[in-house]
Amino acid sequence: MVADKLKEIKGINELLPFYDTFIFGLWGVLYEGGDRPLPGVMEALIKLKKAGKHIIILSNSAKPSALIASRFASIGITNEMYDGILSAGEVLYYNLTRRKSGIFSRLGKRCLHLGKRSDWYFSSYYERVFKADAADFILLNRQLFRNEYLESYLPILSAALERNLPMLSISADHFYYEEDNAILGAGSLENQYEKLGGLVIKTGKPDKSLFLYCLEALPETKKSKTIVIGDSIETDIKGADYSGLSSVFIAGGKHAKELDLYRGEPIDIEALEELSRVYGCFPSYATSTLQWDEL
Repeated sequence: MVADKLKEIKGINELLPFYDTFIFGLWGVLYEGGDRPLPGVMEALIKLKKAGKHIIILSNSAKPSALIASRFASIGITNEMYDGILSAGEVLYYNLTRRKSGIFSRLGKRCLHLGKRSDWYFSSYYERVFKADAADFILLNRQLFRNEYLESYLPILSAALERNLPMLSISADHFYYEEDNAILGAGSLENQYEKLGGLVIKTGKPDKSLFLYCLEALPETKKSKTIVIGDSIETDIKGADYSGLSSVFIAGGKHAKELDLYRGEPIDIEALEELSRVYGCFPSYATSTLQWDEL
């Protein structure tokens, strides 16, 4: 998408005449923790459904889709407000448990899991081990935290490389923010292992296959009538670009500090175009927050 076509919109309602299917990112678009969605989200989802639009939520979360749906229900986003949820974790877990093709059919049974203990879902399929020299492969489905550094993982990555262990990873951003602190994301671990010469198999946005899975679930949907709404240029907007889909960039999400704005404020389009050039892709539209129409 070329920069001179980038248009700022004030509300999602402006897109109604042009699109029938809306693929929403999760974190930074609909939700950012706590016990309620982001402001404006409920109204936007309800009015899109009343207008007869299809809504798919596409997330790079490591959690299965059913767990995301359960969490959404607890904060008021019920299943009447969307047509389906697809997570990168769901796709990876499907491939791991079916083991039908490619590298998944050749994996052993011992897994070095780099992630939260609560995100280990394979007790009936794999043995979880805690050292690279005991593993057949690595599963990465976590972010780094405030007091963790890439260097602390280098011994693990080096030991895994010596045994040529493949790394299966939920595609992740290279950084995220906690309050005012930029923190390395799990994408930095993927990159480091690749730089060392390791094999990384990524599942998730921006891989176009996830966007195409969403369209396959709605066979009457046309690409030209589908739009992606996300707050990450690296995953959402680039994934839409790879898939030949239009996109809306939520500027008040992940990149808000880089663009020096708060949700609801006007966007500096020149600053956004410059940031988009860094990532090599441009959204079709931009708004600073998800809302139905201009307040």
